[in-house]
Amino acid sequence: MRSLIVIALAAGLSLGVVGAVVVGWQGQHAAGGNARDAVSDAGIGHPMFDLDPRDDRALADYATDIFIGRVLDQSGAVGAPTSAPGQELPQSQFAVEVLHVVKGQAAGVVTVNQVGGLDKQAAETMLLEGDALLHPGASALFLVVSIPERGWYQIVAAGYGHRPADDPAQRKALIDRFAQAILPAAGSGASPDTRSLGERI
Repeated sequence: MRSLIVIALAAGLSLGVVGAVVVGWQGQHAAGGNARDAVSDAGIGHPMFDLDPRDDRALADYATDIFIGRVLDQSGAVGAPTSAPGQELPQSQFAVEVLHVVKGQAAGVVTVNQVGGLDKQAAETMLLEGDALLHPGASALFLVVSIPERGWYQIVAAGYGHRPADDPAQRKALIDRFAQAILPAAGSGASPDTRSLGERI
């Protein structure tokens, strides 16, 4: 196992928007048979969150946009600077076709940024703990924050901010689940305003 590399994020980094700080990367072998592990030999980063990522309402409140989308292709690999000389936090950008909006204004093909990807210096894939790298052809429910200055949507919490939605029943369940999560407190009588963008969900 390679030694732990502590990475302190630079101020103003887009990752700060997602409420997570990477404590470090640690080389580990991913456990076999776990569907969430997309890479068999990856470095794992351990995030700390400013919110409880297991709380749907907290994630939905934090996200500027929630949508079902299909990953078309990886469109970039712009890393983020760190305070460690010569180190950069790997990030991967993906072109995602928005199919159904639960919250926000995302439409058409958008860029989604995921913390993780190929660490050029270590020559291995680095991911945050519990996360799996997006891949072309997959559909997911995305909980993201719009970062206009970067021209992308940042996934809100690694391992929680994108959820598989390849199956129509999965999509419907996720849409219903997060439509409920964005509702105001019980008793308001409000209903969520979700919209399909041309594809049958």
